[in-house]
Amino acid sequence: MKIDPDTFGDPNVSGSVQYANPLTSARQAQSWTVGLTWVPRRSVHVAVNFEQTFFKGGAGTTAAPANRPTENLLLFRTQVNF
Repeated sequence: MKIDPDTFGDPNVSGSVQYANPLTSARQAQSWTVGLTWVPRRSVHVAVNFEQTFFKGGAGTTAAPANRPTENLLLFRTQVNF
């Protein structure tokens, strides 16, 4: 995901509209996902997914800009059909 630079406005341009705060809103997010599915029989389905997202911007202060912490997601799903 890449955010349009106009979202954060330009502090050097008079009258520039700022929709998001660059210190608290990430400018970019990049993620990857891996999944595993197991079907032991026709009526049972088990799935596990792991996703990790990296951010650019969104944390810190004007003196020390920083990136938001990396987010991790573990998703587990079981389905039984009758």
